[in-house]
Amino acid sequence: MGVFVSARELVDIALGIENNGAAFYEALQELATVEKVKGVYCYLAGNEKEHADVFRSIVSSSQDRSFGDTLDDDYERYLKSLVDSSVFPNEIAARDAARRTSSDREALDLGIIAEKESILFYTEIGNLVRREDADVLRRIVQEERAHLRQLLELREGL
Repeated sequence: MGVFVSARELVDIALGIENNGAAFYEALQELATVEKVKGVYCYLAGNEKEHADVFRSIVSSSQDRSFGDTLDDDYERYLKSLVDSSVFPNEIAARDAARRTSSDREALDLGIIAEKESILFYTEIGNLVRREDADVLRRIVQEERAHLRQLLELREGL
């Protein structure tokens, strides 16, 4: 039997992803010694916070409605596994992961993985939300892809 997933539940997950990403990049910014790298982390942390604001506006417009169809158990487990297996399950883990990195390259590799995970999750939930919200999600995915490219270019330059 499937379960109903509310827009609020999905947005809460997305808020967690964005907040964890911001915490990671803020911690990296504090640790960075190269100004260019520090600037990129500052930019990425700010973008993650902007995305969280966008998700807050989505939830306020959704009025906590459920999706018209139930998700089958397999798809629900799949979405849950995407969240449960994320690099940063919470803000504390995100900051700790940043502090444990031994090099800029390792930090960038973690950021790259996190951006890929968020792109995958947002792409999946984009199929479940209202058209207006799906358009917003598509824009966020585009920004996350830009973050990914930026991190990859920065890593290449190390």
